[in-house]
Amino acid sequence: MQIYLFIYLILLLIAFADFKKFPQKDKIFLLIVLVVIFTLFRGLRWQTGTDWGQYLSVYNNASLKNIFSYNRYSTGTHYMEFGYMILNVLMKPFNHYSVFLLVTNFAILINFVVISLTISPKYPLLTFAFLVVSFTFFPVRQDFAIALILWGFFAIYKKNIKQFVLFVFLGFTIHYSALLLLPLYFILNFKFKPIIIVFIYLFLTLFFSFIPLESVLSYLANLRIMPLSISILINQYNGVGSEILYKASSAIKIGSLFQHVYAICFLYFFAISRDKIKDVEQASLLNVFLNIYLIFCLIQVISRLDVAAILSRFAMFFYCGFPLAFAIVYSNSNKKIRQILGILFFLLFSYKLYKLFHSGFSDLFFPYYSIFQNEIPIRSVFY
Repeated sequence: MQIYLFIYLILLLIAFADFKKFPQKDKIFLLIVLVVIFTLFRGLRWQTGTDWGQYLSVYNNASLKNIFSYNRYSTGTHYMEFGYMILNVLMKPFNHYSVFLLVTNFAILINFVVISLTISPKYPLLTFAFLVVSFTFFPVRQDFAIALILWGFFAIYKKNIKQFVLFVFLGFTIHYSALLLLPLYFILNFKFKPIIIVFIYLFLTLFFSFIPLESVLSYLANLRIMPLSISILINQYNGVGSEILYKASSAIKIGSLFQHVYAICFLYFFAISRDKIKDVEQASLLNVFLNIYLIFCLIQVISRLDVAAILSRFAMFFYCGFPLAFAIVYSNSNKKIRQILGILFFLLFSYKLYKLFHSGFSDLFFPYYSIFQNEIPIRSVFY
């Protein structure tokens, strides 16, 4: 566990450099340092992280012959996404899975750097740090898809539907569920008043509290109109949802009690901040990520109420909402507000890191094993 604390402490300390006046070239250098550190940390892991055995098997068996036909679960119902298979095939000449991990993680982190410099050129270190800690320790297939789709979210405020569809399609080639994001193009530009956003959150929270969503999902999974692969996934994740929550520490369960409070507070705060920003482009971009954060909050509420774990997985597409909305607000606030937000950043960073340490899969993350320890046995049948 020490190496995790050390790596993320470096991330936090470097992020604090944004609170001082540093030349932009120095900030870019620090971003490069962070990319190198996290690329090595994530890329040189071995038998560490969720789904390790499954994705190692994909790499070992990927070839030009099975790009469109690799059977993920040996059931003949779910084929691995062809874009992800192509990535594996392209890395096969290097003859080592670690090369695949190094390249894909480097690509994700560089993407975060570019987004941080685009969203908040004055405070890219804070933005980058918040993005990194908001996602998982070790990004895999869905995280790579999200890195692509992030640019689709940028296309929404520009009202560029072609660009949005392009990035969603690219994400779809890595993770099929990305296709469900297409309707968001017509939703995420809606500008709700602050009080309306709070009302939507409270109303849907109460509404879904009376719906046995797990039963509804199970019913839908068994309908003949539902694609068989999706039906299997729904049943699979519903089946393991309660087990995952049971494994999660009491700290996470206690933390969820505060979910409604801080969700409402930040939704309202982001909304009133959006209305005060004079830069039209920044205000429009904040509005998009505010709506993304609202969707994330609602999915979290629904998935916790009915242990519908498949919805928790889908919520990952919206992880970016909070850190990017926070970064935009921070960039457009006065010095006094930034000081308050700086304290909040530290508290939220610590809380998100704490949640990562108590995710319910700690036995797959701790201790950290590197490529130099690749003879260590697989830890779990759920690996």
